[in-house]
Amino acid sequence: IGARAGLWLLWPLVIAGAATVWWWRRTGNLWPYAGAQYFSIVLIGLLLVLFPPRYTRGKDLLWVTGCYLLAKAAEALDRPIFTLTGFVSGHTLKHLIAALAVCWVLRMLQKRSGLAPSPPAP
Repeated sequence: IGARAGLWLLWPLVIAGAATVWWWRRTGNLWPYAGAQYFSIVLIGLLLVLFPPRYTRGKDLLWVTGCYLLAKAAEALDRPIFTLTGFVSGHTLKHLIAALAVCWVLRMLQKRSGLAPSPPAP
């Protein structure tokens, strides 16, 4: 949406994320934590669809989203992956794939350039 909105929302979202972990540890209820994980990816999709890009390389976020979904699948298949490979678990792969997603974001930020603003609609 914009840098100002991002800076304004940064700390409330960090606190909300930490609160979901606190709630999970306190109550054993994982739903707020899971909701924060999946809701964030839905929000990124909505931002891509609803707001015009200000920079090039916006499609890289689709690759990042794919990595995220693949990481969640590896996490869900933790035991079967370990049984199949005998040396690596799905949980381990989840972290490696998540690291790949972070690398992709950094690559995107290094390579992107500004786009000319769109003229206002008549």
